[in-house]
Amino acid sequence: MKFARLLLLVLVATGPLTTATFAKPSSSAGSAPFAEAGLDQESTVGDRVLLDGGGSRTDSGNIVEYNWTITGPNGTTVRPDCRTCVRTAFVPDRPGRYTVTLTVTDAAGRTDSDTMYVETAATDVPDVALSGPRRVANDRPAAFTATVRPGDAELTHVVWTVDGTPVDNSTLDGNRNVSLERVFTSAGTVQVNATVHDRAGRDRRASHTVEVATPTYTRSSTPRPSLSVRGPQVLTGEGPFEGNYRLEGADVDDVVSVTWRDGDGELGSGTDLETELDPGIHDLTALADVGDEAYSASFENGTSVVVDPRPDVSLTTSQSNDELTGTVEATDEFGNLDSVQLFVDDERVREWSSANGTEFETSFSVALDSDQNSNRVRVVVSDEREQSVTETNKAGEPELVRSGFVNGPVDSYHPRIDSDRYTAVHETVIDLNGVDQRDVSPKLDPFADYSDLQRLDTTRNYKPDRDILKITSEWAGKAPDSYKIMTIMGDEMGTADTFEVEYSDPEPRIEVIDEGEDSENKAHRLLIDVSDSFDPDGGRVNFEPHDWDRKPDDPDRIALEFNDMPGLTIMDDNGGSIDLSSELYDYWSPEFKQVEEVSEGPYKSDDTVKFRVKTETFLIEDPSYDLSLDLKLVGATGDVTQWKRISHDADAGPDPNPHEVGHPQYTGIVEVDASSYLNSDNSYLKIVNDKEVTWKQLPSVTAFEEDDFSRDNTSITSIRYVHEETIEKTVSSRAAKSRYEAKGYRVTDTSRALEAATIERLRSSPKIVDRRTFSSKTERQRFLSTHPNWSPSGTTVQTQSAETTKWFNFPHPGHGYTGEKRTKRICSGPNAFMRGGRCVPIESTDTITQYLHNYEEEKDTTIYKAKKLRIRTNWDSIRVVSTAEAASRWSKWPDIRVGSRTYSKEWEMVKSTDEITVTDSYKNASEVIRTTATVEYDREYSLQRGSAMHDTSTTPQSTVNVDQVNAITTFEGPKSRTEVIQSIESGKVVSTFNQSEYVAPEY
Repeated sequence: MKFARLLLLVLVATGPLTTATFAKPSSSAGSAPFAEAGLDQESTVGDRVLLDGGGSRTDSGNIVEYNWTITGPNGTTVRPDCRTCVRTAFVPDRPGRYTVTLTVTDAAGRTDSDTMYVETAATDVPDVALSGPRRVANDRPAAFTATVRPGDAELTHVVWTVDGTPVDNSTLDGNRNVSLERVFTSAGTVQVNATVHDRAGRDRRASHTVEVATPTYTRSSTPRPSLSVRGPQVLTGEGPFEGNYRLEGADVDDVVSVTWRDGDGELGSGTDLETELDPGIHDLTALADVGDEAYSASFENGTSVVVDPRPDVSLTTSQSNDELTGTVEATDEFGNLDSVQLFVDDERVREWSSANGTEFETSFSVALDSDQNSNRVRVVVSDEREQSVTETNKAGEPELVRSGFVNGPVDSYHPRIDSDRYTAVHETVIDLNGVDQRDVSPKLDPFADYSDLQRLDTTRNYKPDRDILKITSEWAGKAPDSYKIMTIMGDEMGTADTFEVEYSDPEPRIEVIDEGEDSENKAHRLLIDVSDSFDPDGGRVNFEPHDWDRKPDDPDRIALEFNDMPGLTIMDDNGGSIDLSSELYDYWSPEFKQVEEVSEGPYKSDDTVKFRVKTETFLIEDPSYDLSLDLKLVGATGDVTQWKRISHDADAGPDPNPHEVGHPQYTGIVEVDASSYLNSDNSYLKIVNDKEVTWKQLPSVTAFEEDDFSRDNTSITSIRYVHEETIEKTVSSRAAKSRYEAKGYRVTDTSRALEAATIERLRSSPKIVDRRTFSSKTERQRFLSTHPNWSPSGTTVQTQSAETTKWFNFPHPGHGYTGEKRTKRICSGPNAFMRGGRCVPIESTDTITQYLHNYEEEKDTTIYKAKKLRIRTNWDSIRVVSTAEAASRWSKWPDIRVGSRTYSKEWEMVKSTDEITVTDSYKNASEVIRTTATVEYDREYSLQRGSAMHDTSTTPQSTVNVDQVNAITTFEGPKSRTEVIQSIESGKVVSTFNQSEYVAPEY
């Protein structure tokens, strides 16, 4: 059983009864504040979201504290710019809903909170890929290309930086490629950055690391290794996007190791790379170690790999009477959305284009014929790479139109012959009937288990206007046979077709390894290596020379008579053969006998270097063979201006060999741009026959940049000083200055002197500009801890009436008796006491009745005060001094400053007369208005680093005297002879002239 505890209050009257005042309860002194965080907002990732709590308020006092808390979509806390400010901001970094809560606190410590939400959508930011050389020589230009892609905003510009320093700002006017050419002067590692910006204020950066090395200028005897990257440079369709790449080239067997890299770092090693790439633009290079050198290999047209997913599309439709309506939405992650086409019953009725290449949304309305009730709607979205995707409201069944091979027969597969010879092309044409092409993938399976059959490639081509899909696949057989391929759609067997692989003739691969004796010897022999010849069908090859007189121990080397008509027949095991006959000459080309510089250097960058080229003499007995040789320039810019076949002259060259007279040879003229010697370290000539090339390195010349000329050995042949007769005046008032200016005088110098300076002392006085009161000392202390400009200002006591509720043992109807009463159990008696909630002894337990009263009584409350002080400062004048020294001494004292100053002023003035004097010297420099000097100097070029890179006989620090220059130069004011020479050799602009035609200037 539960008992209610009763409290009995006993009033014992020991004197006159004091009357208490009772009153009706009053309302609270104030209500809690009202927080207002603002309306819900929408934004995109990366945009700045502004938050404003200025709408928060309170009925009494002020809001003393604001507190913002932000929770991200993943539950993490996001920090705003200012957590305790009325207004603040933050930047969402991921899509989703952000919960923003504002809590305000008033002066009484009461709080209120309000929550708003920011819905953040994903944004398509711009993208950029940076390509260029990985290793360059210093003092040589290097070209870099930034390939950019817009996001959902227009691109504006690209900022280029080198090691963090901006070097260029390129404006984008619709261009997707921006280039930078840069010359690095010091060896080391350099980082080139390209940052693309759009109109939404977003940016994306790509980096490229370059090793800058000091080149050695001794020319290599062989060209740069022939290496390149093979593999897809454009990946499309649906992810994941996997690229397979290989390092190939004639010198790939000399490669010791390979490291594959893109803009984000290392991707792998080895000559083969299989990697998965994200959508966007990538910069792919292979760094190959060959011997002691590292070479950067790339694709033939650069380093970029583009990963471009196909677009996405959605379609909604509805029909009412004779009207068809709907909406189309399309997006492209790469930003090259091109066209959107709408078909109704296979008739194109609308076509749109995307404004920004990233997204497209529209509604449509199409009027229908009264008898048109099928209403199949199809929307086809294509990008700039002709990737297409289809969405329809009514899809039928795909129909196979045709399937089979469109060429043949073909040769056996062999990697060393032209792929067109062994590739069998199979085409499958399907009417999609509204089905998305991505959902249609017929199977192409061999009819039998052919061990020699291989599938090379498959491409898909969609025609949106006809809703036709054509799948082209390429096949090859490694051995002659018939190969049958089945086309299967769904559960149906489909159709079958066969391609034939026929036997091939042998493939000759011949290398001339010894050209025998010189052509004046009638027994000229040709030693050839045939070991690289092969049968594409996989059989053996046999060789039958037509005319030979010696056979080395190596059966793969055959010696043929070259003074007769050499011939060679190659046969295989299947009866195939090829008769080369005079075609053996195609595998030979003559050697260079002479490459002679016929122009004179040194050369400026825009000069032309001219060479005379001659080949050795040769003798070809076969009159039917038409030897046609080409001369080409490699690694340099220029032209072959003359190249012809002649008969060797008996007077040609020193000590002519009579056996060579009348034998043919080629001769020509090559003109090379001198700038090639500044921009390249691998320049060659090559003689090209049908199947053979002879190389020759270009001779060394001295080439230089004209801007790098230096001047030396300057001498002055004459010097003249032009004097002006002048009148000088000094005035000390503005009125006098104005009068003399009206007479033609000009001011040449101004001076001033201090007349008076006011010395001032700082006087500070505090002023109370604001006050606040607090109900507790703790509340005031909390406020002062966050408001450093405030301080305590004492306390005060306020008497207030407060409502009081009490129980009395007697009712007082006129003094707040409420009519409510209660019974209370008490413990009475001289020896009674309570234990465990019971009266001891139990017989001392008694019961009384109590009456509830409401009344008011006065109470004293302590109010805690705070004040805000502002220090006011004034500067009071204490004295005036008349010298700068005195003002300086006073200013060194604390709280003392120099105030207003009064100055006296003087103007030096001069007036020119009409008289001019020209002399070869001067006494007063101020009278000289012009100096004119006639000079001579040597124009030189310093051969340092790249300036003479091909001239191994020239020391790196030597100079070349180009010519001597006669010039005239003019200076304002006086110049001594030493100053004139220093100015000339420092590069001052001069006017050159022919000494014989020079006429001295008149003054």
